[in-house]
Amino acid sequence: MDLDRSTHAARPDAVPRPGAASSRERVAGESTAQVLFSRHANDCAMLAYGCSMVLGLSLSQCSAVAQAAWLHDVGELVLPRDPGGNPLAPAEADRPISDAHCRLGAMLINDERATLGANAQLYADVAMYHHERWDGSGFPFALTEERIPFAARIVGVVDHYIELIRASHEAPLFREARAIREIREGRDTLFDPRCADGLVNCLGHDLLGKARQFSGLFSAGLGSLRPLDALVCRALAEHRKAAFGVRGAAT
Repeated sequence: MDLDRSTHAARPDAVPRPGAASSRERVAGESTAQVLFSRHANDCAMLAYGCSMVLGLSLSQCSAVAQAAWLHDVGELVLPRDPGGNPLAPAEADRPISDAHCRLGAMLINDERATLGANAQLYADVAMYHHERWDGSGFPFALTEERIPFAARIVGVVDHYIELIRASHEAPLFREARAIREIREGRDTLFDPRCADGLVNCLGHDLLGKARQFSGLFSAGLGSLRPLDALVCRALAEHRKAAFGVRGAAT
């Protein structure tokens, strides 16, 4: 199964220049941001791996999608944050800033192509397009259906499910049931129906245990995942700067 798109490979455009935070805010926010990124990245990697297995991808493809899922929000690490580590969100209508983490993530990954190897384009595509939606209601480019890379469709539905779980204050059983119901309701509108069904099936499938075992590799930073750890370190280095300038499209 082809996980990439040949005609819409991620090429980040120039990114608007956010205002700089104070050094004290940056240090506090950076520490919290790193913890939250690691937790969310591991959750997404685990479920993306399990969902990919249910969808019939090869083990190497499952691994590549999981690695892409682990990196999909790396752009958020270079956004300015408040002292609690939360991104300084602009007004909802300010789309160029709202989708900045997608562009920044793809830009960071494109800058590390030589280090990340053969799957670098897949990682960049997932970082750029994981907020696109099946019906064209997503961002940054309002792509529809098959124009969205398949791996980004998988990570998109997984990411949405995890955010639903995390945002809920209900008891675990109720919040999981509600999140699954919302994923089912979003199939064929927000999400590729195959990916939505794959995630729902994964959540009750024995393969989820194997996915949990696989996700432990990310925490250990072993083997081929070391370049991914290096990329996150680079993103954090960028985050330490008082401000980051406008950068042109990666080639």
